[in-house]
Amino acid sequence: MNRNLYLIAIAASYWIASAAPILADNSALMAASFAPFKPKVRYYSDSTFFYEESDGIPDRTRMPNLMVGITSWQQQVPLPTSYFGGTTNGTTNTGSLGYLQPNYWRIPLVPAAAASPISLTGNFLRGAVALGADGVAIFNPRNNTGQYSQAIGELDAYGGHCGLGDDYHYHIFPTHLTAVLGNDKPIAWALDGYPVYGYVEPDGSVMLELDSDVGHTHGTLGYHYHARGTLSGSTWTPASPYMMSAMHGTVVNFDSQIDPQPTGSGLRGSGTGGYTAVPVAGATITAFKNPVALVADGSGNLSENVGGVASDDNWLMRYTVSGTTYDLCWKLNRSINPRTHTMTWRLPTISPTTLTYNNSGNRITQYPMAGSSLSRLPDTGQTLNATATFGEDSDYTVNAPSFTDNGTTITDNITGLMWQKTDNGESTWETAVSNAAGITTGGFTDWRLPT
Repeated sequence: MNRNLYLIAIAASYWIASAAPILADNSALMAASFAPFKPKVRYYSDSTFFYEESDGIPDRTRMPNLMVGITSWQQQVPLPTSYFGGTTNGTTNTGSLGYLQPNYWRIPLVPAAAASPISLTGNFLRGAVALGADGVAIFNPRNNTGQYSQAIGELDAYGGHCGLGDDYHYHIFPTHLTAVLGNDKPIAWALDGYPVYGYVEPDGSVMLELDSDVGHTHGTLGYHYHARGTLSGSTWTPASPYMMSAMHGTVVNFDSQIDPQPTGSGLRGSGTGGYTAVPVAGATITAFKNPVALVADGSGNLSENVGGVASDDNWLMRYTVSGTTYDLCWKLNRSINPRTHTMTWRLPTISPTTLTYNNSGNRITQYPMAGSSLSRLPDTGQTLNATATFGEDSDYTVNAPSFTDNGTTITDNITGLMWQKTDNGESTWETAVSNAAGITTGGFTDWRLPT
């Protein structure tokens, strides 16, 4: 057997083993929760864990008004986070289970009830306790001072805001996702492995009595949590304690958070570029735009370019203080090395200040969605048996080739990659890279050459 054939045989047998059916776990239900949010999320599983990858930013077509409505704002803004298997967890604590591990979300397929559930009161005030089906982290409903974030104006209409690392996350269960998922699919998954449903039971009936952890078991359903709220007419309003009161399942409580979990490397420190991590008195966030068109003036300060070409890597957040409007504008520069983040900061007390920050911890990835973790290698389609020895590529069929003809483009249904049916002719590599930016085949403007 030659070297290539040997490697192919090993790879094929590996993926066969990984794809073997696993019984009595939540993998199918987990996939059903996350599937409607592809390609913003990516997921896969092995015999023990369900893994999820995302950039931590919700789909802006479904959630266009991030941060809007916040009245207690501490000057953080949403930036993508590299929650990807190809990024190394940024924790420097060698005692953490996440130290030097892949920076993805990991949820047990089979949760185990804890002998002594750990209360969220006074515990887990750092990091997440659950993960939304849209790939957005869910933190303790209390902030690091012990106050409910929802009750003091820190959250937007979706129940989210940004932390010190400019990472967007929820502090209540994301019940708005029910509009996408329906009542029968979990809107989130606690990091102990138990599913989270909205204000009613999965069949749409009235929520049954909950235990002290804010969950229960009934019928054919295993243990699950529910969002907490009050009903007036047909409108639900989030209410204390908002989510679980304790982690019903077994988790590792380390360094005031559930361990392991991914980390986000901060790009800008307090005291730089006009930014200081303190509340802005009287500020109310009124608008959020991404994608948006930006333009720089002679001093390099960014502002909205009304009528310009919007970019997914351009962002704007608008707030008012005492009737005056201020626009914060920032952009990600992915096409240079090192990649950078440029922000124009505007406050009542300073002149517009623009500063460029270098990438840190792979926070800014080369593409908006980082490279696949190869969770689904497409089969080669090889059917010819070259020898009588079992173990050749032709002896295995995993992720059989599947394609969709879109007219001018072809989509690989296994990897999700798309390419042109007709190329643009011969050119140098440099010219092809440059030309890719102007291609609009299939109505898309984000074409690139493969690495």
